[in-house]
Amino acid sequence: MSKPKTSLVGFFAYAYPEQKCKERIDNARKALEEAGIEVNFCGYFTDHDEDSQKKAKELLDKTAFDSTSLTLVVSAWCESPPVFRVIADHMHLPVLMWSLAAYRTEAGLVAPAAAACASGLNLSLKMFGARHYSLYDIIDKGMNVEEAAGFLKLADSLHNLKNTRVASVGYADMNLYSLMYDGTLIKKYTGIHVDNLDLIDLKNRMDEVKDEEIKGFISDYRKSVEFLNEPTPRDLEILARSYIGINRIIEEKGYKAITLKCVLGMSSLMNFSPCMLESMIGDKVDTICECDVMGMITQVIIKELTGNKAVFQEFYEFYENSMLVGACGFSPFSVCDEKCIKIQGHDWGDSGGIMNVSKLKTGKITFMRFYTVNGQMHCHLVTGNAKKPERWQEDGWDGKGPEMPSLEITLDSDIEDFKENVSGQHYIVAYGDISKIIKTYCKFTGIRFNGHNMIDFNYR
Repeated sequence: MSKPKTSLVGFFAYAYPEQKCKERIDNARKALEEAGIEVNFCGYFTDHDEDSQKKAKELLDKTAFDSTSLTLVVSAWCESPPVFRVIADHMHLPVLMWSLAAYRTEAGLVAPAAAACASGLNLSLKMFGARHYSLYDIIDKGMNVEEAAGFLKLADSLHNLKNTRVASVGYADMNLYSLMYDGTLIKKYTGIHVDNLDLIDLKNRMDEVKDEEIKGFISDYRKSVEFLNEPTPRDLEILARSYIGINRIIEEKGYKAITLKCVLGMSSLMNFSPCMLESMIGDKVDTICECDVMGMITQVIIKELTGNKAVFQEFYEFYENSMLVGACGFSPFSVCDEKCIKIQGHDWGDSGGIMNVSKLKTGKITFMRFYTVNGQMHCHLVTGNAKKPERWQEDGWDGKGPEMPSLEITLDSDIEDFKENVSGQHYIVAYGDISKIIKTYCKFTGIRFNGHNMIDFNYR
């Protein structure tokens, strides 16, 4: 995986000690490189030296096309017009404005007034349309390179998402309104492109799979899971064909995620519920069932920003202070809290198939979903804690139902407010508290973060 790239310029007023200011800028550059950032260094400039400004701009013009962000290292006070002369052509890039803190000597605290320069630039950057992040180092706390590098990695993710393709095999399973989507809005806000495929595309690939490939898949599959009951030979064959077929589609198109039409798709037309298929491909790419494109892009964004796998859960019941969520036989193997994945064949709802019935990991979680209303994309996010739920099952199993991958979630916030503003039957579980990076992501994409109380639902 390539490193995030940033074009970096440092500046200071002509009246300040040149070597000391350059040394502070060099230290910031080296710290970023040690943190995994590739720095396209564009030099230093001062406010009263137009030659230094021209040289910095020339270097920036040469490197900006190969960078996913622009870093301004504020070493000391500097007039703002020269700064904008240097960066004017490249403010379409996410900008990190990094103000370096004062330092101490035997004579006491030395304050180069970087904060004075940066605080003046802050409003100007907003006024001139830059998407920027202001970072002020704190006296005696050292350089905040972790936060600086974190933002530059986020900027790189914004770039990567603009080149991301995902696919929906079918559209809006069960014709549910909450599963419908506008591909142009998704592209506008996230950069992600959604391909819409038909089930026949997958069926054609399944028909191309050879008998030898099916036998090899089933042999390997039996070694990797624990059977609670024996699936039918037909179900194993369809699993093999569909897994091999959909993998070929994913690899040929470079998809980062895929969702399938389940209830009115594979279940109705092929008599096969694709729970196990999606569980298996869920560790290759992000996956969600029922053509839930908005849930799918939520997973893709989380993976790109954090590097961690997220998984969907559906609402089943609400307790007084918590909620029961689960997925009917689906979960990527990597988020299961089992030494060996437990599977079960079934014929629930008169449809055959194989289910993942493993327990999920527990602990601190972020629970969220992106959605659109009136042409605006929103993010609804809460944090909480997930634990193993009580024994339960869906209706229709006559007491012999499977333990589906599920959680009981207690929120850190008011559950009544959450219930009032919930935006779909699927929400995405990300392990850990990722609220800060998601909030920053929303700021830089124009997505409204937890702004549900401001939505006008009166369509005109």
